[in-house]
Amino acid sequence: MSKFNIDLINQLNEIEFEKKFRRLSTSRTWNDEIKKRRPFASADQLLNTAADIWWNVCEKEDWIESFNGRPIIGDQESFVKDKWCLLEDEHTIQAKKEVADELVQCNKPYSDRFGYVWILLCEGLTPEQQLSNYKRRIDNDLQTELMENSVEDFKVTLRRVRLCLLNQDPYDI
Repeated sequence: MSKFNIDLINQLNEIEFEKKFRRLSTSRTWNDEIKKRRPFASADQLLNTAADIWWNVCEKEDWIESFNGRPIIGDQESFVKDKWCLLEDEHTIQAKKEVADELVQCNKPYSDRFGYVWILLCEGLTPEQQLSNYKRRIDNDLQTELMENSVEDFKVTLRRVRLCLLNQDPYDI
């Protein structure tokens, strides 16, 4: 039996739903489409719907909109502005300022090369592992990196949806 509680999502009125889901992903298309498909019969239906929309409805522009709505990796000010970041980046929070600064500095060459924000589900990753990910990905071709960033962005979104279904949205606490 799943511990997920779909009622936590289905009971939200339209404004509450929009506010919650915009914090999960800033893609307007993803949000508009998921809102149209409410209510959900189960948590599995919500999770499958989220994936279906991300991979079969959203296009490159929608993904980039979501990427660019996320805080940059290593930005310690994000931990104050975005409660989700506080949960996801615990190792970066504890990092020495020099290491965090190095992570922040990776974002400009990445953005200059690809045209959007570098995304990585940082939960459980040390700053050194995050830097390693950057160094591996910065030489990707444009299409490969678009897909890799899309996968990482959706992993972040899906993790947040699951936590909402477990009544662990940091904005509700």
